[in-house]
Amino acid sequence: MKKLLSVLFLLASSIALTFSAFASETTTYSGSLSLFQEGKFPAASYSDASLYADSCEEVITEGLASFAKSIDVSEFSLPPTDVLDLCSNIINTHPEFFHVGNGMRVSYSGNSTLSVVPNYKMTADEYAVKKKIYDKGLAHVLSDVKDSMTDLQKILSVHDRIVSDYEYDTSLTNYDAYSFLAEGKGVCQSYSLVFLAAMKEIGIECAYASSESMNHMWNIVCVGGEWYHLDVTWDDPVYDIPGRVKHTFFLLDDETIGSAGYYADIHENWVCSYSCTDKAYINTKITSSNAPFVFLDNVWYCIDQASLSLCTYDFESDAVTPVVKIPGRWFAFGSTTSYYPGVFSGLAKSGETLYFNSYNKLYKYTPSSKLTETLTPVLSEGYIYSLRADGMYLEYVLKKSPSVTAAKVCCICPFKPNGVFAQELCITDADGNAVSLSDITTVKVSADALNSSGNAVSPIFALALYSSDGGTKKLTDIRVLPYSGTLASGERKEIGVSFTFDGQSADSIELIVFDEGVFSALASCGLTVK
Repeated sequence: MKKLLSVLFLLASSIALTFSAFASETTTYSGSLSLFQEGKFPAASYSDASLYADSCEEVITEGLASFAKSIDVSEFSLPPTDVLDLCSNIINTHPEFFHVGNGMRVSYSGNSTLSVVPNYKMTADEYAVKKKIYDKGLAHVLSDVKDSMTDLQKILSVHDRIVSDYEYDTSLTNYDAYSFLAEGKGVCQSYSLVFLAAMKEIGIECAYASSESMNHMWNIVCVGGEWYHLDVTWDDPVYDIPGRVKHTFFLLDDETIGSAGYYADIHENWVCSYSCTDKAYINTKITSSNAPFVFLDNVWYCIDQASLSLCTYDFESDAVTPVVKIPGRWFAFGSTTSYYPGVFSGLAKSGETLYFNSYNKLYKYTPSSKLTETLTPVLSEGYIYSLRADGMYLEYVLKKSPSVTAAKVCCICPFKPNGVFAQELCITDADGNAVSLSDITTVKVSADALNSSGNAVSPIFALALYSSDGGTKKLTDIRVLPYSGTLASGERKEIGVSFTFDGQSADSIELIVFDEGVFSALASCGLTVK
């Protein structure tokens, strides 16, 4: 009996030693992260808060930011699955971590993680270059935010800037924040990541809501201690209309955003960190507006649907005061009697001036002088359905009806004393084939110009070269060439100039026609390239 017990004891000891040896072995596991920026919809709900009370999140965050090859987390004794969940949470709540990809590896012993080995999609040097573009784009998103604004006003400013200046990526390619800011377009993940990045920058609590059944995600944001849904993606028209800004999904509660009676496509089956129960912003002047809200000289301006006017807006009372009436409705193209319901004016500012539109005119309003000027562009391809300030230019959209997707975006430059018309050019050869900008040596331009002012003018032509930087068009060079003659008042004739072009790199090119100080001098200017 004693011999048997000894054998059993030796056998048990052997098993224990074997298990101990096995338990002390280090194992490497390649885990799949669930990342918004890679097009995933995690089962968990993510907010900008740690899943753990310890400082493991801080250690991993610092490691990812510094491109650490391996991040030691052995002191926290966390299971590998928890560490991978934590890594997903960190990347999903740090849109600037667009350099981190899926396929992260963890090493562990027993059930305790020892280290994390990240998968970087680029080198540190490559990231440094892209991070500058990201920062510049994020600064553009925040360009309208002022310290004096309330949280509500800051949220509205960011929402309107994103919707106005960026567009949905119908190719379904851009999921991350960098691509959205660099290329000016993305899908719902990138919209939500950029909005979260902006909120973090200005200190406003923000999180995500996502629905795998909808294949969609959006933001929730905290205003005055209450949480609200905010869907920037669904407030941006598809196909894009520059300057058109809906507020249909701006600060909604759970019941409203999930109601079939509120909007044709409901939000459903979402995962979210917080309940949104307050209905303070339902059916306000904000949610009924389809144009940006603009802050100028401590006054808020909007386009009011009910009064068909440019108005000032008071947030406390949700009341508008008309400033300038917008003449007429949006007529069916070619008709003077049939019109579409709704108001399709954009609203933009440059310096101390506001710009808005009727169906057939552009308006320039200066609040300090209460002076309104009018510009009538050529409308052969449609009526005006929005406008937007883009750098030194004013873009306006020509369409033949609100529902058609085909639209032409035209440019003018009324931001300086000289009146300016501008049009982006598609350069072609003698056979009508598109020519690369790098192959251009000479550009001959002719304009069918009508001087509708009361004065003789001597137009000045310019050729502007642009590059795409941070999602916005940046002027890189401009060639100026005066026209040698003059146009008498009321005179119409074809005028032209020839530019020598040295093949400098550019993403796009525009022809600009200046007059000599008369804002509406070239009221009709059809431009062609020869």
